[in-house]
Amino acid sequence: MNNADWETVKEVFGLVIDEPVETRDKLLRQRCGDDEALYAEVHSLIVASTESDNIIESNAIDLAAKIDLPKVDYADRHLGITELSAR
Repeated sequence: MNNADWETVKEVFGLVIDEPVETRDKLLRQRCGDDEALYAEVHSLIVASTESDNIIESNAIDLAAKIDLPKVDYADRHLGITELSAR
């Protein structure tokens, strides 16, 4: 895409993103006309923006609880000059 294309993407995205979810796609189709590349680019930006909003609005503790990290036993290990021990 050239600079003019990106300006068009930015303009269409700005017009569509603040619309209610129910009417976004219809407005996006109207603004893009037959330009499928423009539609695909703006649509992908809208999806990414919506997903990032959901992540930001989520409770950090709930998100942390969903992360499956391996349990590591640090007992009897050294951290620098300090020895860690189990209680």
